[in-house]
Formats: sequence, structure tokens, C-alpha cells
Amino acid sequence: MYEYNNIKKREYESSDKDLEMAVREHSKSHNMAQFFGIGFDIPDKFQNEEERGKFCTLVRDEHQSFHDALSKELWTPILEHNQSPVFCIEIGEVQEKLDYIFKYIGENLSHFSPHIRKLWHDAQNTTPERVKQQYISLKTLNDNSCEPFDDEHVEDPYAAILKSVRTEYRQLTQTRLERWNQITWHVWRLYYKVRTLR
Repeated sequence: MYEYNNIKKREYESSDKDLEMAVREHSKSHNMAQFFGIGFDIPDKFQNEEERGKFCTLVRDEHQSFHDALSKELWTPILEHNQSPVFCIEIGEVQEKLDYIFKYIGENLSHFSPHIRKLWHDAQNTTPERVKQQYISLKTLNDNSCEPFDDEHVEDPYAAILKSVRTEYRQLTQTRLERWNQITWHVWRLYYKVRTLR
């Protein structure tokens, strides 16, 4: 997720600063302005209509190329098995481990937190193939739509349950020193937040 957010925040860069600024303005403008009009300022150095037209075309082409490259970089990790076990379920070892984890949770359900129990029940009502299709559908929508789908997410109980088990295991096996460090860090963070609000 950290890597995903870093990629999403990345902005267009170019040695031509006028082009760089225009592409950045164009990418932040509304999709209607991008499609029908000009969502950026044209530098004064372009005097005649031909030069202005070439610059506008260049900005749109650069924006589209940058958007396509960014989209590919954002979604490649998901479609190359880095985010969810549903993409590598065909590998026998992964399938066996996933089956073992879900069977163990199912047999000891009362020992787990309500959140993990809910995820386990959610996983019983879906299949890895269905979750995988949701990822692919979201990718297609994101690639082909005018509006960004920032708030869209795939309900993937398989990935969520593995993450939750790992997080809760780490919390349960923390030493006293680790807990104290964590409490101290939260206190200092709260202190600095309050201090900046003054």
C-alpha cells in the first residue's frame, strides 16, 4: 500500500518546464476540461495558432502517455501476484497453505478476534476466482474511465485475513520493551499534532 500511494502521488517531470507545468495542470483539471477544452495555461512564447495547437497536442499526448505508464505501474503488482493470494492459487503450495490456514481458523474460530471471524465467514461466501475477477474488472474500469476510481476497492477476504492474522500475531508476541516503545511513539505523535494545532 505504501508503494501504491507513492506511485499514485507521482507527478509528471520534464526538462521543458513549460511542458511539465502544463501537463501537471492538465492532469489536475476536471475530465470534461481535459476532453473538450484546455485544462492548462499556454505559455506566452507561443504566439501563432499553429504553435499553440502543437503545444496543446503535445501536452495531451504527454499526459496520456504518463497516465498510461502510471496506471500500468500501479496495477502490475496486483496482477503479478504481489497483493493477493488469489492470483497464485494455481500454485499447489500456496493452495495447500491457504487451505491449512482457513481450516485451522475454522476449527478454532472462537480463539480469534471478531474481525478475523467476519473475514473467515466472508471467505466462505466467495471464491478466489470471483475475487480475482473483481481485481481485473476494477483495473479495466480504471484504465477506461474518465473519472478516477480512488474510493473503489475489492473485497478480498483472503488477503485481508492473512494481513489481520499477521498483525494480531505480532501484537500478541510483542515484548514489554516493544509495547513501551509503541506507547511512547504514539504519545509523542499526539503531542506534536496538538502542538502544531496551536
